[in-house]
Amino acid sequence: MSTDPTQQPSIALAADATAAVPSLLRSAGSPFGTTAIQLPYGSYVSIYHPGYSENLEIFSLPAYDASEGIIGVHYGTVAAACQIVACNQAGTLWDEDALRVDLSFNDILAAGVYYYYILGIIDIAALTIHSN
Repeated sequence: MSTDPTQQPSIALAADATAAVPSLLRSAGSPFGTTAIQLPYGSYVSIYHPGYSENLEIFSLPAYDASEGIIGVHYGTVAAACQIVACNQAGTLWDEDALRVDLSFNDILAAGVYYYYILGIIDIAALTIHSN
């Protein structure tokens, strides 16, 4: 490794690191000479605040995880991130159709838009805002 502080270290994925990634996520060109992962348009899990009708996005995560044909993000990771942003308040995720997300910790949450509701503060009126 170079000791020149002006040079950026190169980061490369091992050839077997991308073996489990679906082919639609693999790209031949990479600035590091190995496989780079490119996401299809809209491949993000976006978390929104449920109390605002103007759709206040809290954060979004790139959907780099895949399992059984589902491209998304590890559900446990999303749930932990939501809880951190909500000052350690436990909650639940709901989709755009006002359906509660019911996944296990290690499942993949499909790319899309979700709303995080703090337990005990679920507002049915706010749910109807997003179901229209």
